[in-house]
Amino acid sequence: MKDKQRSIYHPFYWPAWCVAGLLWLLIQILPYRALLKLGKILGLLMLKFDRQQRETAEINLKLCFPEKNDEERKRILRESYISLGIAAFESCLAWWA
Repeated sequence: MKDKQRSIYHPFYWPAWCVAGLLWLLIQILPYRALLKLGKILGLLMLKFDRQQRETAEINLKLCFPEKNDEERKRILRESYISLGIAAFESCLAWWA
């Protein structure tokens, strides 16, 4: 039996379309500085709520930088997540701006 393929307009994809539309709207109406602040907030939210990836990153930082103390590694981790959040909005800018 052949697998059913869904059209990209199927209701299954509507949440993704809504998120894409919201991002497009934000890119169109907000200035770059506001997008950077939103990216920073997004990065900090990912740091707080994405426990599994955070733990993996903490282990990797411990292995890569054994000479650094815990505070320095936490700072690197926080800055990395902030950069990740900003990169998400800058990628949208690259697509739609």
